[in-house]
Amino acid sequence: MNPLKTICADVVYVPIKWKGASIAEAKGIIINRGTIDLHAKDLLKSNPVEENPRFWREVRQLYFDFENQKWESINNFYQQYGRIGKTPDDRQFGGEWEIIKDVQAWLNWFRVLTVMTEHAKTERLAPLWEMFGPPRESKDLQIIYFVNMAKVTFPIFPDDPPQQLIQPINEQPTIRYSPKFDPRRSRMLWVTPQNDVELLEATWQAVIDAVTDGLRPIKLVPNNTHTLSTKTPLITWGFLVDGALQAAFMQWFFQEIAHMNVTTCEADDCKNIVLPPRERFCSERCRQREKKRRQRQNKKGV
Repeated sequence: MNPLKTICADVVYVPIKWKGASIAEAKGIIINRGTIDLHAKDLLKSNPVEENPRFWREVRQLYFDFENQKWESINNFYQQYGRIGKTPDDRQFGGEWEIIKDVQAWLNWFRVLTVMTEHAKTERLAPLWEMFGPPRESKDLQIIYFVNMAKVTFPIFPDDPPQQLIQPINEQPTIRYSPKFDPRRSRMLWVTPQNDVELLEATWQAVIDAVTDGLRPIKLVPNNTHTLSTKTPLITWGFLVDGALQAAFMQWFFQEIAHMNVTTCEADDCKNIVLPPRERFCSERCRQREKKRRQRQNKKGV
C-alpha cells in the first residue's frame, strides 16, 4: 500500500468570537466591537466543522440574511464564530472589520457553487439550462460567468439579448465555464452545451474549476493528535482555514466533492486510490501482480 495515497486530513479551525458586530452601512463595513478572549479549553474543543455537519448550510444561509438585512441574525453569527472572510492585511477603522460587499460576493459564490453541485448530482436540468442559456456557437471564445456579474456593452455571444450582457466584477470570485472548441465542424467554432449530457459535463467542469480556485489559498500544515490520553499520537495534514467561509467551504468539500469519482485499486489487498490516466490499478506493479494472481487461479481451475 502506498502511504502517499492514504494520508489523514483535518480542517484546522478555531473561531475567534466577536463580542458583537457594529453595522456601518454608510461606510459599507462591519466592525468588531471586541474579541472574546480564548481560554485553553476553547482550543481543545471540537471545531464546528467537526461537531456540526450542517455548518456549511448555516454559512450559506448568511447570504440571504445579508440580502434581507437581517442584522440581528448576522450579529449572532459573528458572536458565535467571528469573522466570515479572510483576515485582511491592512486593518483600518481601529479594529477588525469586514467589507459588506466583499462578504456578500463570497457568500454568493459559495451559494451558487453548492446549488450548481446539487443540481448536477440530482440532474435537475431546467435550472442549469437557465444558467447556461440555449445552445449557442461563436467564432470567438467568450467565457460564461455565473456569479458576481455586472452589465457591460458587449455580448458573450453575438446573438445574446441585452439582459445577458455580463462580465465578472473586478476582484470578485467567479464561477465560469469556457465553451468547447468543436473540431468536427467545417469552420472553427466555440459551442456551449448542445444537449443534456453536455450540459451536465459543462456544469461539473465549472464546479470543479471553482472548487480548485477555492482550495488554492488554503494552507496545508502538519498537525498531530497528541493529548494526555493519547499514547500514540497521529500525524494529520490540516487544512488551515481563515474565517467561517473557508471552514464551511472545506466542510462542504469533504462532504460533497472529495469522495466523488474516487476509484480504488482492483489488485487484491490494495485499497490505494487510482489516479488518472490509470483506470483500474494504482500502479504498474499492482497491475502485474493482479495479472499473475489471476493466471495462477486459472491454472488451478483447469
